[in-house]
Amino acid sequence: MYREASIMRALEHPNLVKLYDLVDDSEQIYLVMELAEGGELFDRIIKRGKFSERDAAIIIAQMLSGVRYMHAAGYVHRDIKPENILFERQTDDSKLLITDFGLSREVQPKMMTNCGTVDYSAPELLKSKLTKSGYGPEVDNWSIGVVSYILLCGYPPFYSVNQDDNEIKKQIMSGTYHFHHPHWDHISKSAKNFIASLLKPDPEERATLDQSLEHPWIRLETSSTLDIYPMIESSMRDTLARQRWRCLGLAANAVNLFTMASPTMVNRCLSTKEQTLNETV
Repeated sequence: MYREASIMRALEHPNLVKLYDLVDDSEQIYLVMELAEGGELFDRIIKRGKFSERDAAIIIAQMLSGVRYMHAAGYVHRDIKPENILFERQTDDSKLLITDFGLSREVQPKMMTNCGTVDYSAPELLKSKLTKSGYGPEVDNWSIGVVSYILLCGYPPFYSVNQDDNEIKKQIMSGTYHFHHPHWDHISKSAKNFIASLLKPDPEERATLDQSLEHPWIRLETSSTLDIYPMIESSMRDTLARQRWRCLGLAANAVNLFTMASPTMVNRCLSTKEQTLNETV
């Protein structure tokens, strides 16, 4: 948590949540952050009850801007996903805030840590331990591509009916995804082109964030104003429910592991905040 706070203090951008203070009362550590009253991305869309390509492009443009700033400052986020996208206010013109820098790190030549949420993980990140080739900040570009895909149809490009992570990983590493009929019939070619430019399995072929910000769809030159919410509502609600069940499952597993740990291990976990932790990246 100290490392997360250090990174947040080093970053100042309108679309990155601000850290105001860190409070350590010897028993707990608290991060005092910018208030985000507008809620999470999916909840906001569902509550509004209307959504268009133009709305999606405005959201993605802010994500691109915030992450580009991070990369320029020498950091990679590594956990870009809808749950980590909040809004400052409930108004329609509220700015977006990227949150949760727990997996963020300074950019290194060849990062190796396999982390983040599988559904949004880039192929090179999933392969890093196997190939020993590592990965770079382009993994965030891929994640933004996945979020963009979901915003326009309500479901992820890489998906397993049984929530089988291994099946999802295989799809991601092969770069296999589709713009299914009829879900994508009403989406513009420009939007599909933008997504395809980010979901390139080879990071060297993937669109840079600068290129993405200059894309005509992001610049609102080709983004449709058609209300697509009636077409995506059901899928988006299902996706949101699955994500929350997964989070509950992960939390339950963590509690079980912690409960079964020996007193010595528990004390060791509780004292880690007093240690300097080094990660092999």
